[in-house]
Amino acid sequence: MGKRANVGLNAVCKACDEMTPGMFKLIKVDHPVIEGLIIKASDLRKIPESELVPLILRYAERVMDETDSLHIVMDINIIVEREVELK
Repeated sequence: MGKRANVGLNAVCKACDEMTPGMFKLIKVDHPVIEGLIIKASDLRKIPESELVPLILRYAERVMDETDSLHIVMDINIIVEREVELK
């Protein structure tokens, strides 16, 4: 959410929490254009906040201004490799 978006960050977060309690987390950021992020809690269980927030900011700041609210769709793929030795 941009710092001057038509709908405020807290209002959107409150609406999300009313519809789906506990599903999203509000993360305020120190950024010249972006006030904060509302991220699915399940995504934060897959990728630590300390890694996900900078990643989102890097791409969002390229296309946003202070009045924007941007919806980002993330596709998270987890690849597991396991080596088994057969005797």
